[in-house]
Amino acid sequence: LLVAALAFAGSLLLLFALYKTILIFKAVIPIGQPIAAMLTAALLAWRFAHKFLVTGVAEGGQKYNVFISYSHSQSDWVFKNVYEPLAAYRKPNGDKLSIFFDKNSIGVGEAFTAKYMWAIVDTKCFLPIFSEDYYTKNHCKNEMDCAMKRWVEKLVTIHAIAFSFKAVPEAYNSINYIDINSNPEFIEDIKKQLAEKL
Repeated sequence: LLVAALAFAGSLLLLFALYKTILIFKAVIPIGQPIAAMLTAALLAWRFAHKFLVTGVAEGGQKYNVFISYSHSQSDWVFKNVYEPLAAYRKPNGDKLSIFFDKNSIGVGEAFTAKYMWAIVDTKCFLPIFSEDYYTKNHCKNEMDCAMKRWVEKLVTIHAIAFSFKAVPEAYNSINYIDINSNPEFIEDIKKQLAEKL
């Protein structure tokens, strides 16, 4: 809505400037000028969308308590060992967690990338599950990079799970994570971490 409002306001300002120019110089508007105004407004809208969405610095609506990020090669394991336990978990007030899990949260025909990028902007806790191939997948890389930018801005918390130290992307091997091999009760630790933030 903000981007739309800015684009509309930009268009009005440019058209008003053209109108004033016409009155001053008593000239006719060439068709190129309104088109240039519309293109400029569109460019501004794209630029704001790029800044707020792709760089992940928008405030966000905190619609989701948790965003689960994982490689689809681990779909079954993640569903059984992460998604289902978190879906069954209850907040201290008894409410269910609001979880972004792509299989349940993205409908057929929806713009996949835009949907998950907006979801990261609208989540409180980002939960990456580092498998050996996680960071080689474009969508996983996009998700992790966006979440990290938001984490730096203190707009999201990151609670990472890893299959091993080698599975953690080199760019992020300094962040705290839970090794599922050394901690078979990892999901209980995740629940405790989430409870502190809810």
